[in-house]
Amino acid sequence: MRTVALALVGSMVVAPAFAQNQPVTGIPDEMPAPMVRAVQEMLSPDTLREVQSRATGGNTMEGVLETILLNNLQILDTRGLGAHIIAIDFTRQVLVADIANQGPRVYHFDRRTLTVKN
Repeated sequence: MRTVALALVGSMVVAPAFAQNQPVTGIPDEMPAPMVRAVQEMLSPDTLREVQSRATGGNTMEGVLETILLNNLQILDTRGLGAHIIAIDFTRQVLVADIANQGPRVYHFDRRTLTVKN
């Protein structure tokens, strides 16, 4: 089972990136409303519209964000061996992922557009 977490609010009280042994999302059910609002404020208007349009029919905002980041991360996987997101930190604009079973590595992304940088 993969462990993924979204850390959306970076402060001294909330750890910005964490991974827990919980179901796939790392957060039970859906993101709490304050986290949803925090993420929405970080996204560009175009990206927010895309995420909201895809977060329907049982798709959560967290799931859509993770899917978009994973799709953008797989662009870096030139051998097509697969990528796996371990943790996401929106505040620091980093994610930890394993591409092609090479072990965990930190990747930077633009939180406004969800574009992953090498």
